[in-house]
Amino acid sequence: MTDRLGVLTQSTEFNGIDFVEIADDAQTSLLVHFLNTVPVAGTLSGPSPVRITGEAGVPPVDVLPVADPADWSTDDLGRPLLRVRTAVPGGFATYRLRIASGVLDSYYAEVPFSFKARCPSDLDCGCAPRPCPAEAETSPAVDYLAKDFLSFKQALLEYSATAYPQWVQRSEADLGMTLLELLAAAGDDLSHLQDRIAAEGSAVTATQRRSVVRHARLVDYEPRP
Repeated sequence: MTDRLGVLTQSTEFNGIDFVEIADDAQTSLLVHFLNTVPVAGTLSGPSPVRITGEAGVPPVDVLPVADPADWSTDDLGRPLLRVRTAVPGGFATYRLRIASGVLDSYYAEVPFSFKARCPSDLDCGCAPRPCPAEAETSPAVDYLAKDFLSFKQALLEYSATAYPQWVQRSEADLGMTLLELLAAAGDDLSHLQDRIAAEGSAVTATQRRSVVRHARLVDYEPRP
């Protein structure tokens, strides 16, 4: 429809409805704006050339007769303006205004609009502001070279001093120290297991017979007992 609208905007023979403006607070006076300067006055056809219909289940709105030329005028660019009056305002549904005229493009001879466009509203059409992301917390320095019980214990002490500055008790009998040493011992056991697994991964450092046999079989050598 973009090309059709562009051609119609530049046309010197046909016109189309641009939009409908609600002209008063009573919502019974409408201004119909057109796309170009081609005259529409005097070309309306039929006993009811202007109709306003609602959505499914919404009754149509009665339009008062159009008076020529009293209801016609032009905007600042010379495009036609048609004042349409209704007996009563429409509801909150979306309505369609259609004009029967030989100079109106069949697609742009009708346009959707709302009678409540002039209603004051305290609603903001803009998107809600996005909350600012929380500032990233600075992680305490961690000694990734810790490998045994003492180094794990020292790394945990340094971490706790930064992460939990309110904990200052360092007595061996303190529950916090007990838990800290338990974690250091668990880390020491896992570190030893890691070293053992790494050692078994090479035929040179493997200490278990089955590991050596498996390495030999990788090079198609079957060790003899």
